[in-house]
Amino acid sequence: MNHKHPREEIVEKGVRLFRLNGYTNTGMDDILKHCGISKGTFYNYFGSKERFLEETLKTYSTNMIMVMDQNMNAVSGNSFEKIKAFFKMVTDVNEQEGCIGGCLVNNMSMELAGISNHLAAVIERSFNSFKNRVESEVTNGQIDGSIRTDISAADLTDFIYTGLYGSTSFMKTSRSIEPMRKFMKLAMDFIRPN
Repeated sequence: MNHKHPREEIVEKGVRLFRLNGYTNTGMDDILKHCGISKGTFYNYFGSKERFLEETLKTYSTNMIMVMDQNMNAVSGNSFEKIKAFFKMVTDVNEQEGCIGGCLVNNMSMELAGISNHLAAVIERSFNSFKNRVESEVTNGQIDGSIRTDISAADLTDFIYTGLYGSTSFMKTSRSIEPMRKFMKLAMDFIRPN
């Protein structure tokens, strides 16, 4: 434990711990052991477990926006095809992980948003960053004709995210990818022009 640990590496490990175990079920000993750091190093970097969670949420959100951009930019089709490809990738990743991880932001929302106004605000900023990125692509799809225009881009995006997070919760409880697959098929059918 005498070598230096880059702060970013510790935060990345925290993302995985909180995503798989939750906030309450991740104790300080778990964090210290998983990250291979001393308690002093942890408190020097973060000050508290709550502050560490904030850092993990910010990092997770930034990384997910980059993944969204990379995934959508890799698709040469229209905006509908880009959105569909991104959510297929999200579904595939959850299936590969055995349907237990889900989304860190959604997980923390379910666990903590009702008991901490401060963390609720941090979580909401993360949600909004995801939604804003998808809403931008939905707007592009309305312009290129690949996404219906009789419902606003904001409302279509809210529909997608509300359903996605609900289906992710069902996925985790059932340990089956089917709730996500079923919802994403319905959502993609719904956002297409009639």
